[in-house]
Amino acid sequence: ALVTSDAKKAAAHASELSTAVTAVQTERMGPELHGVWMQMMEPLANISAGIASKQDIEAQRKAFADLSPHMLTLVKVAPRPDPVYYDHCPMYDGGADWLSQEKGIKNPFYGSMMLTCGSVKETITK
Repeated sequence: ALVTSDAKKAAAHASELSTAVTAVQTERMGPELHGVWMQMMEPLANISAGIASKQDIEAQRKAFADLSPHMLTLVKVAPRPDPVYYDHCPMYDGGADWLSQEKGIKNPFYGSMMLTCGSVKETITK
């Protein structure tokens, strides 16, 4: 939603993430994932709720930049069937990162203005 500059959808997706974070069943996690989850749960819930409460796309993008490092920490220890790409935009606020399931760059910080600005910083395949 940030890629298409749709603040309403971004808020809705952030609300879904916030709800999902609070519904995670930690008893099914291994010790490593559980430890990381306990550290990341509160920032993920707070930042995603903050994005959900904002109607301004630029404010949502700024909060999203704060969310990404926490998501990276979690993704690095969580099992997954497909790779996740850790992407970087050098232009946004001195440099900002995000996670993507697609190898191609679709910049959430600038949308259509600079859709392909950025590069894959890391491919996470655990």
